[in-house]
Amino acid sequence: MEIDFVPGVGVSARGLRDLTRAQLDDLCTAARCTIISTMSNEHLDSYVLSESSLFVYSHKMILKTCGTTTLLMALEPLLKATAELGMKVEWVAYTRKDFQRPGQQKFPHRDHIEEVRSQLRRLACHGRHRRAALRSAWHAVFSAPLCSPRT
Repeated sequence: MEIDFVPGVGVSARGLRDLTRAQLDDLCTAARCTIISTMSNEHLDSYVLSESSLFVYSHKMILKTCGTTTLLMALEPLLKATAELGMKVEWVAYTRKDFQRPGQQKFPHRDHIEEVRSQLRRLACHGRHRRAALRSAWHAVFSAPLCSPRT
């Protein structure tokens, strides 16, 4: 999942990089993963997660997970934390390949429509979604421009 925020909007030029470890832990807990280690440079903070990776730039976050994580559940704590920083969502993209074990997935990842409805419920925007076969595997894609959290 990639979430982009409007540059220049918010209380700090560091933007998402001002999120506290506790806020990032809340986000990861909602997604059913944990932070294992971290590295930073002048451009981004990167995190190795128990179920993949998290990359945090000033105005972009990329969260990649696998297994039975609940990636979309991370949206709510992220939107709450970024609202405290005065940030505004510009664009959201969520993509995934078919699950190898669909019966083991947790809400809202049991099917594509459930995932789309989950995102739309959290964001005040009109997104586009598609489920398409690519190289004999199904891929679910959701993207939404100029979004804002529901209040």
